[in-house]
Amino acid sequence: MIPKFMIYKVTKLNLIESHLDAAQKKCAKESGDRMNLVHFFMHELAFYFLSKCFRQILEKNKSPEDMLEFSGLSDLRFCHRNNVSLPISPTEDMDLKKKIVFLFFEVLSFLTGHQIPRVYLGKTSFKFKDLIFGILRKGYIPYRFKIGGFYFNSYGLQKDILLKLCADLLHQIQATAQEREQFWYDLDKALDQIQNLMTQNLDVLDRRSQKDVALIGSPAKLHNRFLSFSAAAHTIPVYGCLHGSECGANRAYNWVYNDFTCCDVLLGYGPAGRKLAETARSNFFGELNNSFNYVESSCENVQAVRDLQKNKTVKASLKFQEAKVLYVASRVRGVDCINPAIVFSPSVNISFVREILDQFENVDVKTHPKGDMINYGVEDSRIKTGDLKDLLSTYDAVMVDNVATTAFAIMAASELPIIYFKMTDGGATTEGQKQILRRVKYFELDQKHPEIPIDSLNNLRLVRNKSYEFTEKFSLSNSQNENNSRLDKVLDLF
Repeated sequence: MIPKFMIYKVTKLNLIESHLDAAQKKCAKESGDRMNLVHFFMHELAFYFLSKCFRQILEKNKSPEDMLEFSGLSDLRFCHRNNVSLPISPTEDMDLKKKIVFLFFEVLSFLTGHQIPRVYLGKTSFKFKDLIFGILRKGYIPYRFKIGGFYFNSYGLQKDILLKLCADLLHQIQATAQEREQFWYDLDKALDQIQNLMTQNLDVLDRRSQKDVALIGSPAKLHNRFLSFSAAAHTIPVYGCLHGSECGANRAYNWVYNDFTCCDVLLGYGPAGRKLAETARSNFFGELNNSFNYVESSCENVQAVRDLQKNKTVKASLKFQEAKVLYVASRVRGVDCINPAIVFSPSVNISFVREILDQFENVDVKTHPKGDMINYGVEDSRIKTGDLKDLLSTYDAVMVDNVATTAFAIMAASELPIIYFKMTDGGATTEGQKQILRRVKYFELDQKHPEIPIDSLNNLRLVRNKSYEFTEKFSLSNSQNENNSRLDKVLDLF
């Protein structure tokens, strides 16, 4: 028996988002450009306060299973993960091999009179070796951005706005005296780091080329955000590489204030992403919305699935009971929240998957690679790990309960039927929701009392997918020449 599925009213969580939005807009009036103090900490502020609020909701709704299942959680701390402070400077957590590589190029730059243009590197998903050699082939040298020296216009006024925002949010979540003390301590430490970086010597800038660029991955990582802000402060163009596997289907708040507003050029995915990116920037920058270039590219994992499926024979139609089905489980990792569009009790989500597995022996489950180890109550042979795109070739259909994921975009590229247990819109855009529902066979479940549609599934006939509109709009480029990898494509932009 599945307990009450706790997808909560998100009013309180949305209120936190509205406070964050109002404060960053207020800071924008002082900053006059991208150097916005609230924006710099936006992701960490959202993660801390939304997660605190989410945990309180679980406790208030008397969900002992959640708190017991995740009783080993470390306390939430601002700008921390697992009680370890997040590095703001990109060089703080660099391994020895990379430090040696960057030192070599610093010496080379010195010996050549700093005439070779640099690519200041943040953290990206590209392989380090491929990235280094790709940069060299373009006539640049890789460089670590360690100079700091960025600024915030009217820093004192912006800091006051940030402190007022935090005080209001601490009151809203009814933080304890101990939580308040710890939060203010962590915020003060983070601001001290910012002020130290703002006052560093900038002599190295006199020796840089006018062709220098910065390359970052997800600005949800604080060190990529640091590099973005530092480069912008010195009019160095910032090239961003979108994470995930689609663009334009998901309007999640944390994406709007990260990937779309921390770069001058964004290497996105499908053509539908352009409208979402430009709208997000317009909402953020307003009249200051500077020039922005959205560049289409094809997600390589999605393209690989499309190519594999072309050579795979998929049955045009078969009964659900005769199909080999893979349930691609949502990530369950602690009791944290960054996207209020879908907020559920982790323990109830696990119970839901367990009952599916119990009811249908033809269903296996794929665990999330970044999630906690979950006991689904079945033999190990039915629990799958590894690369999703490889697993898809061994199944007849897939099941999901969340479509706001990288995994969904990969599944959507296949010919496999997708069964979707729809409990919220997951933060989809209007066009994203439209294309998702065209791609899947969905069962709309009661948010408070979901019941597995056993009879409907038993009578379901699965039909091979013949529509790739989701994939073509959100994950693959319209460009006729897509032989280049995403890395080559972004390097060609320099």
